Amino acid sequence: MAELLNPKAVTVDDRNGVKHSFVIGQFPAIAGREIAAKYPTSIAALAKQWEENQYGENEKIMLKAMSFVDRVLVDGTTIRLTTSALVDNHVPDAEALLRLERALLEHNFSFFEKFNRSISSGGIMQNMIKLITSTLTSSLQRSSQQDKQP
Repeated sequence: MAELLNPKAVTVDDRNGVKHSFVIGQFPAIAGREIAAKYPTSIAALAKQWEENQYGENEKIMLKAMSFVDRVLVDGTTIRLTTSALVDNHVPDAEALLRLERALLEHNFSFFEKFNRSISSGGIMQNMIKLITSTLTSSLQRSSQQDKQP
């Protein structure tokens, strides 16, 4: 198996606060391009409307990203997280997985930090509220126009 590019040791807490050690690597250019293109769009599709095939696409790209992560075992050896079974067996819970994904994306994409700041500052939430408000307003206007027609 190929060595990780620009490896970085990270520690991720699980939901109980227990620390778990990993080594994350940078994506090669083409894999990084695919992950950068598909990660945000698959998450946006899930946020817009839940459909099983959209989750499947998101899971596929997450697994591709996880193939650039090594789990550091108690004895110091590492195991690459190349399959869903390896991810399930070596990442303790969903919270730890999300923290690991975040660390991996931050390690690979400088723009992810800006995206993350916009989420935490409420930028995305404010935009979602505007979108919901405008959608409801136009829907109510159409509905009231239909009610007035004979």
